[in-house]
Amino acid sequence: MEQISKHVFVETDRRGCDHGFVLTSDGVVMIDSPQKPSDAVRWRTEIERYGSVRYIINTEPHGDHWAGNAFFDAPVIAHEGVRTRILETDLPQYVERVGQMGPEEPKLLEGYVPNAPALTFRDSMSLHVGNHTFRMMNMPGHTPFQAAVLIEPSRLHSPSAKVRSSVALRSATAMVGNSFLAMAAAPSGSA
Repeated sequence: MEQISKHVFVETDRRGCDHGFVLTSDGVVMIDSPQKPSDAVRWRTEIERYGSVRYIINTEPHGDHWAGNAFFDAPVIAHEGVRTRILETDLPQYVERVGQMGPEEPKLLEGYVPNAPALTFRDSMSLHVGNHTFRMMNMPGHTPFQAAVLIEPSRLHSPSAKVRSSVALRSATAMVGNSFLAMAAAPSGSA
């Protein structure tokens, strides 16, 4: 796990999407979750060192962004198309495939029920948690249900599509949940 600013952490060394979390004054907001159950359990333990997870934001409908949601007791937010795709997933087939990802996985998948988004949006939505505002916007690209997340006041941008090389003056970059994060003109230490 890498701390990319005062309040933002990202994990880039696990199978599936790059996922992260933001520390707010009122708990943790995750952006995407690990695909492998064993990684999700380890991620949960790591996050608990910082506080409880208040919300999970999923940035797209592929399983490497949402499979780990089930291992967290927090409401999920995503584009309404993400919810539909999760609920339409052939769950026995998906569990069988994920169960082959490692020796710990089958036991952790017993009785698996996905934590599908309870809060959805079509075009955009704002979420206020403590001292941060998360503005989610539909930005079709990799999938039609792709979401970008603007995190304020830290001025962190998370459009959920891999951006190859786009570093503006005074910007720090990292990947979160197949998402590009850029700290654009934020005062030092404000994120």
